[in-house]
Amino acid sequence: MRRLGVSLILLLWVFGAVPAGAADGDHERYGVALQVDYPVKVGKKTGMKVKARLKGVTKRNRIRGEWTVKADGEEMTVPHGKKKGPEKPVRFGGTVADRLKDGKKVSVTATFRGTIDGKKVRLSTTRGVTPPKVKVRVRCRGDRVEVGGTLTRTKKASGRWTFEVFPSGKEKPLDRYSSDEMTGPSHHVFLKRPDGPFEARVTVDGTVGREVHGDLFGKEGGRFEEAAGQVSLRSGCPEGTGGSVDESSTRALRIRADHQVLLGKKIQDLWIEVSDSEVRGVQMKGTLDTEEKAVGIWRFYYRYPDKVRLPGGKEKNVIRKGVLASNKGVVELPMRRKDEYHVIVDFQGTVGGQKVHVKEPYHFSIPRVMQKADPAADPSFTVIEAVITGRKVEGRWMMAIARPDGKILYLHEGKPRFTVKLPEGRYLLKTVFYGKVDGLTMAMQESKSLVIKEKDRDTYLVPGKNNELRTYEEGVSAVRGMRRSGRLSESDHTYSARAGAYSGGTAALLVIIGLAVYRKRKLS
Repeated sequence: MRRLGVSLILLLWVFGAVPAGAADGDHERYGVALQVDYPVKVGKKTGMKVKARLKGVTKRNRIRGEWTVKADGEEMTVPHGKKKGPEKPVRFGGTVADRLKDGKKVSVTATFRGTIDGKKVRLSTTRGVTPPKVKVRVRCRGDRVEVGGTLTRTKKASGRWTFEVFPSGKEKPLDRYSSDEMTGPSHHVFLKRPDGPFEARVTVDGTVGREVHGDLFGKEGGRFEEAAGQVSLRSGCPEGTGGSVDESSTRALRIRADHQVLLGKKIQDLWIEVSDSEVRGVQMKGTLDTEEKAVGIWRFYYRYPDKVRLPGGKEKNVIRKGVLASNKGVVELPMRRKDEYHVIVDFQGTVGGQKVHVKEPYHFSIPRVMQKADPAADPSFTVIEAVITGRKVEGRWMMAIARPDGKILYLHEGKPRFTVKLPEGRYLLKTVFYGKVDGLTMAMQESKSLVIKEKDRDTYLVPGKNNELRTYEEGVSAVRGMRRSGRLSESDHTYSARAGAYSGGTAALLVIIGLAVYRKRKLS
């Protein structure tokens, strides 16, 4: 009996009665993940790119074999690469490109044949691919028109949505709305209502810069660059057409959002005698432009890069993301670094007893000042410039060049750019701005040490004096103080007592510390 059992096992192994993929129970955890990107250029045609990888394997597994990728009669065989898949993505054109162009379904199969840790496996998966299209719907809503779009042939998607209405025969849209990246296959907005015949167009763009972000099958499935749809209303949008309803019950809703940078007192620095403020967050508020009672939940979705300090002093770049919810539409966002941010504001609830869901992006900046110094055409002169971040900056500037002891040598007011002749040496450079940045009333000042060389100009951070936020009144007071005293000062009332922050040995020590401790920065 024992000999008979051994013989049967040998026969099964030789003739392949046991499938390779199931020959070992441990290999049931392995599989194939398949991603299809469309459209991509394949020669002179637009085709698709197929990427496959093995699921369940790790760097410790020894993998040998090859991949076979099939798409509607076309087949390609490629060796296994180092990244758990084919060495290069497989591109299909030809008849596949023609079928995709006609909007027809293409069946894609990726198969791996080989060994994992010396044991034979055959792993395969198949996916149907059909290019997405946008089904456009239009409804008259009083003095506005509701334009909606639904991505067909997919259940999951993400991308940037653009809604437009064009008067017939016109190339320029009457109204247009473009979102940040939104998830889900269906969205709508309210736009201005054209008089007479018009066209409505909805485009879903999966690209941001050169990267493709649109996700056709979900996060693992595949990507698309663009899908679009368009309808024409030849008779315009009269009452009773396209599902129009009474204006009073369907007022077009828009979100009105604003923000306020929240300041708090900074921990007193031993080297600095003047108090300072720091950003402790950003308060954001959302409202609906309606007089009717709105009841629901406000959500603020955010995502931004940040740095964390690791043990030993090293810094690591991280992505912080989250969502804050509020019944009143007011939240405090955790952004503290001076940079540019964007948030998705979302309201879901009822207005006047009717269900609504409105979503819009909002952009804002936590302002920061940047100063730079460069040689002029005549190298004996220096060009000094400053800029504050923000889309719309309105206000007044004062820029001062002083000796290390704080005595002002040159004072400039007006546009934040001037040319001055300075001999070689070390100086202090201070810029004060007060006004509005993207509608936010504020002031900001920054001081740097300036080193003039024969053929070069260098600026260095002064500890504790980098991008100081102030109130508008404090900015005005600082400018008055410098005018009156002729020294770098904090205000017109305290310059005599607080000029010590820049004067004498303290200022010299600040410059030495800035040069020795802080890495040299040259703003461009």
